[in-house]
Amino acid sequence: MMSRKRILIAAAVLAVPVLAVAWWLGSPLFLDTTVDEEFPLSADAVIPGGMTQAQVEDTMATMAMMDDAMTEPPPPAQPSPVKAGAFRDADSFHKGEGSATL
Repeated sequence: MMSRKRILIAAAVLAVPVLAVAWWLGSPLFLDTTVDEEFPLSADAVIPGGMTQAQVEDTMATMAMMDDAMTEPPPPAQPSPVKAGAFRDADSFHKGEGSATL
């Protein structure tokens, strides 16, 4: 009688981490998350002293909506990218797609 109770307790104690690991390994098979976010306008901006990231982002968004003609000459042409390509789903677990430019 006592050994049966010990076996049940041991099985319950072992079941918790086994189930947790099974969930961690198996959940990507049936959970899918798609992320569709805009790239922040101020990602490469030099933030002036006294401004927060949110203030810079608001200013950049306001300026992006302006439709004024450019009155100064464009900057010199940048060198062409070294390499460019597209990628998508590495395998059934690592899904993603996009483009990359070096």
